Amino acid sequence: MRSQGPNINIVNSFFEREIEIASKIKVEEIAKLIDALVSVSKKSGRVFTAGNGGSAATAEHFVVDLGVGSRIRGGRIVVDGVCLNSNLASYSAIANDIGHHEVFVTQLAVHNPTPRDLVLVFSASGNSSNIVALLKAAKKLNVKTCAVTGFDGGAAKIMADMSIHVPTDSGDYGVAEDLHLSICHAIAECLRT
Repeated sequence: MRSQGPNINIVNSFFEREIEIASKIKVEEIAKLIDALVSVSKKSGRVFTAGNGGSAATAEHFVVDLGVGSRIRGGRIVVDGVCLNSNLASYSAIANDIGHHEVFVTQLAVHNPTPRDLVLVFSASGNSSNIVALLKAAKKLNVKTCAVTGFDGGAAKIMADMSIHVPTDSGDYGVAEDLHLSICHAIAECLRT
């Protein structure tokens, strides 16, 4: 016999929050990112993604969906992506030798980005120092930026050229990160069909 106790209430509450917050996401913001990704693909540009913690997993996952995943599924749009938090050796060397705030900026510079490219960051708070530094560096290089944020959006929401905001309570990482990945899956589906 399964337990129907307080755990069920917690699970129901979690999903109810996700549904409520999902209804507040502005789909027009997502459409702008889709258009930017199509443009990057047509110009043979690259998308550089980055995030910390759960957002790092989303950044990595989205690069797979844009490139390999799209190609495997016969997608009409395939986007070349580089996840800046995927190379542990580079990431840890930069964090150790220069500082954690430079882990993405230094890697971006190695790739010699151009205005055909896009920097896409994922951050629940929008205030991580390495994310803010990456957005600043991209702007100096004339590379378009997009921030996918939660909570109140933080600095990243304001700094980025485009923003997709998931308006959660501060500290509600689970809902923010789930919906960030859902947004990515919805975008990948649009690019495949």
